[in-house]
Amino acid sequence: MRILLLKKILDSIVFITEKIRDLRTHLIINNSLSKRDLKILSKNKKLHNIHKGKRGFVIANGPSLKKMDIDFIKNEISFTVNSFFRYKNIHLWQPTYSLVLDPNLFTKAIVSDSNFYKDFASLMPKTKLIAPIFRGYKVLNKNKHLDNIDIYYTSHGGSRDLDLNFCKVIPSFSGVGAYALATAINSGCNPIYLLGFDHDYLANRGIMEHFFEGPNIRTDNKKFNKKYFETKLSDRVPYDEELIANYSLWQDYRYLLKIANKRGIKIYNSTAGGFLDVFERFNFDNIDK
Repeated sequence: MRILLLKKILDSIVFITEKIRDLRTHLIINNSLSKRDLKILSKNKKLHNIHKGKRGFVIANGPSLKKMDIDFIKNEISFTVNSFFRYKNIHLWQPTYSLVLDPNLFTKAIVSDSNFYKDFASLMPKTKLIAPIFRGYKVLNKNKHLDNIDIYYTSHGGSRDLDLNFCKVIPSFSGVGAYALATAINSGCNPIYLLGFDHDYLANRGIMEHFFEGPNIRTDNKKFNKKYFETKLSDRVPYDEELIANYSLWQDYRYLLKIANKRGIKIYNSTAGGFLDVFERFNFDNIDK
């Protein structure tokens, strides 16, 4: 009996310690924001509830999109990610927003030595770009291809126990899909439909496949000129680390579901298949088009 009581006390101490640590981290990051940062983040006031009560579509780049006709979304509020500009009918319609998060997208190799942002600006000139401020502001703000693109920045590093406020620090999301969903929630969209959220990487380890040909980022390397590319066994992240990364991503989704429920927002996963089981399923064919 005493052992069980002691265990409960220790568990409570651990829980409280974690909460204090999360709050401390949040306060440190908030206090580290400069006046310039706060001014940049203040622009996000425009995004809060801007689409309140309107349905929205968050579109990841999973291969399941190849099975769907999504062109009706041209008349809807949409949130896309990364290289969505490679969508076959991108010349017919522009997503409302697009998000980038991967640290690789802010390196010189991509910003200066590739056509990623040039393609983005030429193929989706009306789309608002959203990126993390500490990774992206310096490099994107100087990119001449983005001169006419409306860009918003967010600050990451906050605790999942805090509310979602784009004018302050928000959590450090483990995937750009979660980042896009957070943006849809912040905008007030309701309901929100998820498409292309396959999340089947652990079941197809070493294979990076999207709805378009080749890798997420185009290069001139000939080895990428095929449907998908495989990573060498020696180059793969250890499986347990992959599991931890996916667990963290799932916790992001659970956090976002809690925030959505608090705000009365419904989220439906309308991906054709896939492994994402956090959100209620809604058959894509039954969406009013």
